[in-house]
Amino acid sequence: MSREDLGFSGRLDVLVLTKYAEAVPCELKLGHPHLVKPPIWDRMQLASYAILVEKAFNKTVRRGVIFYMEQEKPHLVNINWGMKKQVEEAIKKLREMILTESRPDNRRADYCKGCWYARVCGSY
Repeated sequence: MSREDLGFSGRLDVLVLTKYAEAVPCELKLGHPHLVKPPIWDRMQLASYAILVEKAFNKTVRRGVIFYMEQEKPHLVNINWGMKKQVEEAIKKLREMILTESRPDNRRADYCKGCWYARVCGSY
């Protein structure tokens, strides 16, 4: 799925269509389980999939599920307008950083540890 207007695409692990015609994106994670709630980067990835599903199926996505393979209980994530807006803003900032070849202003080791690109920009 892709959103050419936003300039991103993604490959969703599972999309569940409920008997009430609700679309629920599901992400399967091989990494270590998080006991309380999924980290922000996993929740934002799910929100980005929600944006793609909304475009592809013309449905509003209000929730998604993250499954950590080593954990029995799935994490239900409520996805609201604010999360979707945050994803769109992050994409815009990333595109600007790529165009200007700049690094993030506020790099933090604790926040960046889940980002693959942290090793490129030297955040940790």
